Amino acid sequence: MSVRFYLPGDEGKIRKLFKEVFRKNFSAEHWNWKYQSAPNRFNPFCVIYEDQGEILGHAALWVVDAYINGVSSKIGFRVDTMVSPKARGKGVYKQLITKMMEKAQEEGIEYLYGFPASGAKAGLIKHTNAQELGDALKFRLILRPFSLLSCFHPKLSHVSRLHNIGNKLGRIRKNADEPAPFTVEEVERCDSRFDKLSEHNRKLSHVVVKRDSNYLNWRYVNHPERTYRIIALSDGECLKGYVIIRKAVVPYKEGTVNMGFILDWLAVKENIYPHLFKTAVEFLSDCDIIQTWGNLTNQVSIAALHSTGFKAGKEAATLVIQNPLLTSKFHRKKDWWITLGDTDTF
Repeated sequence: MSVRFYLPGDEGKIRKLFKEVFRKNFSAEHWNWKYQSAPNRFNPFCVIYEDQGEILGHAALWVVDAYINGVSSKIGFRVDTMVSPKARGKGVYKQLITKMMEKAQEEGIEYLYGFPASGAKAGLIKHTNAQELGDALKFRLILRPFSLLSCFHPKLSHVSRLHNIGNKLGRIRKNADEPAPFTVEEVERCDSRFDKLSEHNRKLSHVVVKRDSNYLNWRYVNHPERTYRIIALSDGECLKGYVIIRKAVVPYKEGTVNMGFILDWLAVKENIYPHLFKTAVEFLSDCDIIQTWGNLTNQVSIAALHSTGFKAGKEAATLVIQNPLLTSKFHRKKDWWITLGDTDTF
């Protein structure tokens, strides 16, 4: 039995463990994208628990470039922590996260972050210097209430269709009368304009992922299994901001709904946020409901969501950070700029 760092060739056994624990397939293409092709040179960053040649435990990071108080650094998002049922009760989880902290310290990774389930959160706090910062707020905009209602009462599906047609026509008439303050374009691949926008926002918050073209193209354009859309607002040749969206059919009560997600956004000024959210809603107007997070406690972002019609719901997830270098200064959730796209779930 040993706890060690990833070696080339481990990926097949890691994917097998993933299917055993989560009962989901983890394709080779997805693994290569998630770990091998991630732009930071410290990836893949995987810690392995091995017994007689079998991988029974795994914990990993997405290591990404970030700005910490405006200075380039590295942070890591915790992903795919899993222990085989055959190895539970043997302290494997503790060994994995302890080794991860040691390796992260060696590599100079400033912070680790994630949104663990309650059991994992308790283990992180108990065995490392993890800190619970607070909950991200979930925001929702319901576009087709009758579609949601029909998931409770399938007999209302015909009413839902008529209601939705009226909603769509009303939005088209309303939007046609509103002049657009910016040029709206759908971007197939991010370019140097996005590098400049990321650099411009290096002090957007105390801790923010470096959203340059390399990162955005890897995270959204190159994903092997999901389709994201990058919508840019421009004024002449100047990129004023972008918003990233996705659509998916998801289970809801006794049926399914067409869910829209606002994954990420960034702008040269905060007063552009309302325009970004409005544009996202227009591109997602055929969805039943749109969901996003409110950047934890960023009040301008939250106000912009409210002005676009979004309502705050229940807390979405609890942010838990670790500081391997023991130099923690930013232990309030308002110090962190976090969106749905900073996780691997959406």
